[in-house]
Formats: sequence, structure tokens, C-alpha cells
Amino acid sequence: MPTAPAEPPTSSASPAAPSTQPPELTEQAQARLVRALAAALATAGGSPPHHIETHISHVLLHGGHAYKIKKAIATSFLDQSTLALRRRACAEELRLNRRLAPDLYLDAVAITGTPEAPRFGGEGPVLDMAVRMRSFDEEGLWDRLAQRGELRVADIDDLAVRLARFHAEAAPAPAAGASSTFGSPILVRQALLDSLRDLQALAARAGWPDAAGLDALERLRAWEAETFARAEPAMARRLAAGRVRECHGDLHLGNVAREHDHCLVFDGIEFNEAFRWLDVMDEVAFMAMDLHAHGLPALAHRFVNGYLEACGDYDGLRVLGYYLVHRALVRAKVAQLRVAQTSAAVAAAGGADGAKGAEAAEGAEGAKATKAAGAPANAEQARRHDHDRGDALAAARRYFDLALQLAAERPRAMLVTHGLPGSGKTTLTQGLVEAAGAVRVRADIERKRLAGLAPLHSSGSAPGAGLYTPAMNEATQARLLEAAADVLQGGWPVIVDATFIRRAARDEARQCAARLQVPFVLLRFTAAPEVLRARVRSRAALGIDASEADEAVLAAQMRSLEPLQADELEATFDVPSHASADGAAPRADWTPLLARLRAGVAG
Repeated sequence: MPTAPAEPPTSSASPAAPSTQPPELTEQAQARLVRALAAALATAGGSPPHHIETHISHVLLHGGHAYKIKKAIATSFLDQSTLALRRRACAEELRLNRRLAPDLYLDAVAITGTPEAPRFGGEGPVLDMAVRMRSFDEEGLWDRLAQRGELRVADIDDLAVRLARFHAEAAPAPAAGASSTFGSPILVRQALLDSLRDLQALAARAGWPDAAGLDALERLRAWEAETFARAEPAMARRLAAGRVRECHGDLHLGNVAREHDHCLVFDGIEFNEAFRWLDVMDEVAFMAMDLHAHGLPALAHRFVNGYLEACGDYDGLRVLGYYLVHRALVRAKVAQLRVAQTSAAVAAAGGADGAKGAEAAEGAEGAKATKAAGAPANAEQARRHDHDRGDALAAARRYFDLALQLAAERPRAMLVTHGLPGSGKTTLTQGLVEAAGAVRVRADIERKRLAGLAPLHSSGSAPGAGLYTPAMNEATQARLLEAAADVLQGGWPVIVDATFIRRAARDEARQCAARLQVPFVLLRFTAAPEVLRARVRSRAALGIDASEADEAVLAAQMRSLEPLQADELEATFDVPSHASADGAAPRADWTPLLARLRAGVAG
């Protein structure tokens, strides 16, 4: 009878290694140890634990805790083959993941006892180590929420802000020295080219791509060469500027959960430094790509925009497109590897034809013996592997198609808002952000960023003073156009969200668009004076927006508004702002504008 496991200690300190240490575990011996631990937990707790096995870990879920045991293996990308290495990996997992989920990662616990009767905690020789975590409701995992259509904009906004804060606090990679290869352009490019090469080789074994697929691969190679040539200087500059940081490394929907209406980010990569020392935009790209892959492009666009508004790293858009495509290609390659693995498993189980043959043999002499020897099990196993192979092949093609989609040229344009406070500029352009993948640069946020203030921090500035002096207005205008240029040169449409009530400011923006050779569109927002006043009062009372405009500011801007002139009207798109009949937030129909942008028409 296995010994009931003791409650693990609450301290994260690892027990001192005794002088007499058991022999190193093999992968097979460790698997037996995990089964014995599961039996011990079941005996102690009355119900068997849920055992999850991945390629690199065993996880036992029991009694409100998750015990993660690193497999005793060595591969091309990790080495967990000795107890000392696994002990070190447990400590690293705690250090890294407590940055984003300090209450989830509890401690590292020793597995003691004997291989036949192991326990968590206790005295004596250490057989293995486990990371102990607090369990959570898996129905809150983002991939499950996405499948049920329950992932919310509030979830996306929360992650965008949290990730921006996390990246700001994460350690930067040295720009020179032993670690300078992390995030270096040459290695970034080699990783993408390796993914393309491996994907083509793996796919060829599975009978695809066809002629059209091969043509698409060549188009991706041409896209890569052209895009890397543009992105390489930015990659090098960002490495030198500290934008390559110790990130999470595996930020997809399956590693985020909703808990108490906040996002819980877990399972960052500890086993390979190169997988987590990334340009922060590479990490943003991973999540955005996965949102696209789950059929949620609007949330992907909202996430990228929210992250940029939180941190101001608009220069990162010069490299984001490259990373988006790379992340999709990596997923395609991983799926294609599963195709190869399941194909081998099908062959080992007799294949689909072998399964049918086993079923037919049941009526022949010796059928019972064949059945007793496991033929039906092999038949079922073969069918399951065939199904898994089909799923993996479909996923590989889906991610490859996504890579092509993400590599497609986006219609660039400079969209400049024109309207008084309360006219709906920020509220309504959110729909354009999500529909077109436009990136919005907000004057209210950039003005405060220049002053070192958080978006919701009130400066208490009077009109014409503090944050609103002529000098600060000029600095804000310059910052808006600088950020807009970063967005456009990165290959994205930009929305410059400010009042632009003065002709001179509008002309500056138009000249910037002309220099960058992109269409220029003025988005004119209008609303009745009483509606403007009501919205400004409500916004000020709630304190949930970066704008500090009150009724006094509104009145001053109404007096100084310089209406659009005839030569501006030809490039103007009117956006009336009316409350909807059901009392919901105002909405705008962007369909005509999107059609104009896709056609490359300025006005």
C-alpha cells in the first residue's frame, strides 16, 4: 500500500541533498514514480488525481493543487536528464512565473520516500522535484473561452495593459557581450527560414503542398527577403535600445486564464533561454497571431492597439509583421510534426488498412486469439491516430494559410480625426481599429506620456496652462506625427486621434502623409452642443478616460474651432455621432471608408 503523501511544505526552499542519493531516474522509472504518486494521492484524498502528460512534464491535479514534475529527458532544446538539472529548472520556473502569477506558483517540493511508496515532502533522500501550484478553474482558460465565444474585450484590455507593464519591468538583454545574440537580426531571420525549410520538408512527406502550395511557399520566401531587409535596422536598433527582454516566451490563449475578472498568465518558458529572451513585439505577435488563429481578428487588433497605447512602443510596428508571420509558421511546423508522429503511430498500429484487416480477421479461425492479443485495441488505436493525423494536417494547413494572410499587404493611410471633445472620436474609432487593424495614436495619452503621467492621472491643468501650453501643444503634435510615421513605415494604417481644430495642425498631418506617400483622410466627428456637454460631464465624473476636457475646455475649443475648408472637404469622411436607440454606446458604419482604403483612394 503506498504511503499517503504528506502536505508539502509552504517554503519554496529545496531540502538539502543528503549524502546518500538514489540513482538518477530514467524516463521510464520516473513514469512509474508518477503512477505511484498518483496512487498515493488517491489513497490519501479519496479520489484519484487527474494526470496530464505533455512532451516535457507530468502534472498531477489534486486537492486544489497542481504538482508539475519535469520529465527526465534531454532533447535538442532542453536538458532535464538529472535531478540537479530538474531542481534548477523548478527554481527557474518559480522565479520566472511569479513575475506574472505570484499567487499561483507556490513552491518547489521534494519527492521523497521510495520509488514504490513516494510522497511529496518529508525527510530522506530526494527522488525528484515538483513545482507546486494552486489550481484554478480550467473552464476559464482563454482557448476554451474563445471556443465558446466568451472571450471579452475587457479580458483583452486587461492583458494588454498587464503585458505592457510586465515588459517595462522585465530585464533587458545586454546589447553586447555573451548574451547579445538574443534577439539579433541574423538569428531571428534564421529561425524563420528554418521554419519554412522544415515545414516544406515535413509537408512533402504528407503529400502536400500541391503546386499552389509550392507557389505560396515561394511567395512567402520573397516576402521574407523583402520584409527582413526593411525590418533588420529596426531589429538591431531595438536590441541596442533594450527592447529585447526576458519575456514569458509562450504567450498563447492556452496559457492565459480568466480568474476573478482578471487575466492570469502562467506557464512561461524556463527550460530554454533563447525561447524567452525576445523582442517584446515578438511576444505581442504570438498572442495576436493566436487570436487570429481562433477566428478573432478584431480582438487581435484591439490587443495590439491596447498594448501600444499602454507603452507607446510604436516603433515596434516596424518588426511586428515579421514576427506575426514567423509565429504562424512555427505553429504550422509544430502541427506538421504531429502529422509525422501520428503517421508513424498509425504504421506501428497497423495503419487504417491494418485496422480493417484486424476487424475482418475476427470471423476466421484464431480470431479469438488475435483479439485476445490486442487486434481490436490496435484497430481502435489506428482509427484514433488516423483522426489525430487528419486534425494535425488540417491545423498545419490552417496556420500556413494564416501566415499567408498575415503577410498580405495592408492598405496604409493616415486617418486624422477632427472634432470637439465629446464628439465620439475615441469611442467610434475603436470600431475602425478592430475592423481594419488600424493603429490609433491618441493625443490625450501621448501628451501625458511626454509629461511622465499615467493615462488616468489628472494633471489639473487649466486651459492654456500646465499640459496645455503652446509649447506642450507643439511637442504633442510632433510626437503624434512621429508615432504616426512609425506606424505607417511599419506597414499599418494609422488613426491620429486629436481634435485638430486648427488648420495649421491639419496641414502638418497632411504633409506628413504626403512625404510617406499614403492616402490622407480627415474623419469629421459632429454632435449637437448639448450632447457634447453631456458627454464631457459624464466622462469627467467617471474618471475612466485619459481626456481631461471639461465644459470649460469644450467652450474654449468651440470658440477657437477653425472649420474645414473647401480643399479639405474632398478628403473628408463624415462620422456623425448619435446615441443608439437601445442606449448602447454610439456606433459608426465604417464600411464605405474601408472600401475606399482597400481601393487606395484618398478622397
